[in-house]
This record gives sequence, structure tokens and C-alpha cells, in this order.
Amino acid sequence: MVSNTFDELDILSNSTYVDSSYVDDFEISDINDSNIIIEGNGYVSVTLNYGGKHDATEIHDEFSFNFLAHGDVRDPKNIDIHPQDVEVDNSSWFE
Repeated sequence: MVSNTFDELDILSNSTYVDSSYVDDFEISDINDSNIIIEGNGYVSVTLNYGGKHDATEIHDEFSFNFLAHGDVRDPKNIDIHPQDVEVDNSSWFE
């Protein structure tokens, strides 16, 4: 699950909250004697908050993301996804 916000989401509002995320698809893109590399994509649902105490409003939206995950072949259930390996596509916001 995406639990951090990313620059691509933070620029869209005064305060961005991740409501949920899910992985839609993934595949092993590389494997060798020590490492597993997984590429995938999914969606993140967010709440975008605007305004102040007396004129606050929020918008709910969803954005796709791509990720790159890393694992060790000796412990394939322990997969790491680093924030720099997640790219959120916010281009629909600017259309």
C-alpha cells in the first residue's frame, strides 16, 4: 500500500491524504542468483484538501502509478518498494 504521499500528489492541494491503494498488475522483470526485480502498476485513491478552517473543501480522486520492487531470492516474500521507485501519473489533473 502507498502510505506516503509523493511530489506528484503533494503539488495538487494544500494537504493530500492517501485513502487507499492497490496493485493492479505486476511481473518479475529480472531475476538472478541474488535479486528479484518486479515491475508493476496500480491505483492510489486520495483526498485533496483546499481552503482554511472556515472555507475548507475536499476532492476525492484516483491516480495510476508504476513501481519497481526489489527482493532477495533467499527471502522472496520480503519485497521492498522505495519511494523513489514509485511514479504517480497526475497528468489527468492537468487536462
